[in-house]
Amino acid sequence: MSKMTHSVTCFKCGKVSTLEINGDAFEAWRSGKIVLLQDAFPDLSADDRELIKTGIDQKCWDEMFGGEQ
Repeated sequence: MSKMTHSVTCFKCGKVSTLEINGDAFEAWRSGKIVLLQDAFPDLSADDRELIKTGIDQKCWDEMFGGEQ
């Protein structure tokens, strides 16, 4: 398992978030060998997986779509 730093810039606010992730799992997900992010990164929070998938951080997601009630 290779660890890597992955930085994502929220497209809405421009905040840069940096995550430590499994590089092999990231490449497998990006290439389509692993389809679901939760399978590739079971150790990441749902918010961190959403950030990787959509480029929207938790604060902006909550502002755009409403947070947990």
